[in-house]
Amino acid sequence: MSAPLCSVVIAPRERFDFAPASYDSLCAHTSCNYPVIYVDSCCPRPWAQRLDTLADAGKITLIRTGFHVSQHETFNLALPRIRTKYVVFVDYESLFTPGWLENLIACAEENNAAAVMPLLEQNDSLGNWQIHNCGGNYGVEEKDGQLWYREIHHLQGTPVPDDFSRCQTALVEYHALLVRYEVLQKIGPFDEYYWPALDYTDFCLMVRASGGTLWFEPASVVKHQVFPRVGFRDLAIFMTRWSDRLVRVGQRRFTEKWGVRFPPSHGLWYRRYRRSMLHPIRDAVGHRFGSVAGKIAYRLLWPPEALVSRLVQAWSHIPNRRQRLEALGSWRAPELDRVRVQAFADTIFRSPRPLSREHSVLDDLSAAHTI
Repeated sequence: MSAPLCSVVIAPRERFDFAPASYDSLCAHTSCNYPVIYVDSCCPRPWAQRLDTLADAGKITLIRTGFHVSQHETFNLALPRIRTKYVVFVDYESLFTPGWLENLIACAEENNAAAVMPLLEQNDSLGNWQIHNCGGNYGVEEKDGQLWYREIHHLQGTPVPDDFSRCQTALVEYHALLVRYEVLQKIGPFDEYYWPALDYTDFCLMVRASGGTLWFEPASVVKHQVFPRVGFRDLAIFMTRWSDRLVRVGQRRFTEKWGVRFPPSHGLWYRRYRRSMLHPIRDAVGHRFGSVAGKIAYRLLWPPEALVSRLVQAWSHIPNRRQRLEALGSWRAPELDRVRVQAFADTIFRSPRPLSREHSVLDDLSAAHTI
């Protein structure tokens, strides 16, 4: 049997409830020849016990942290265990389809790609599947005499067309992402300042700054579940990931690193998404007393929800987390070459340019300085 080309890293994101179904889907649609590294960050006991059984049977390499970790921290924990040409990062909430990984590898091999993303589909409130991500772009736009950061995800929330074709993109996401391992050795470990967002954008910029290319492969399809209600066991990781504090930390890091500024409204959608856990209360009140009462109850819950979010995030924070990660064998980030990073950032964020939600090959992909 030939040596596998790829390792699979399964990382926590914002929920635990779908982890068993996601793993079963992975096994059903992925060759058993690919080594699997599973990172457990406070999984519920029944699933943690099954992971122990899988590890004892040699089916997975298990890394258990004992505290909540970001996706970048998870990736850095897994990287020292990689012995293959490629690594694919998937999260606990992904469902897979036949040939998903083989098609990603084929795209990477045929195009010498640094990273390849599949067609990511999401379910709407009625259970229909539509586009979650098929690539995107970023830049700056001018408003009131200032340049603000802007990010576009192509065709998000629209039906999947029949005429998708493989192409380069400026933006990929992490729900399922194939990366060439030598690229990670070149650009260094994932930046652990990011937690809930802008992490994948930072990675894309680092890859492109190094001269690598990012590709979208529609022949590979991975489904991301976004509409189910947040279960009780998921509250801690969900509220930690989407806390206001961690959003602001990521924004400050991105501003410092890439020289862009964010409009005041940039972080609001994260807050709205976190408050989706209040929707059952809003719906219950609305069903009993009317929709207006439901909306009022929903708004009245915002201040206590924000307080609970801060308390949960403070409880989840581990002061010596970097030291504990290193004890688990995590790859430590080297010093950042700020001058070279900023030189590339200037090619992307120097001046405003139009950004379209349409899916197409981007004009600015050839403009890259290497670091």
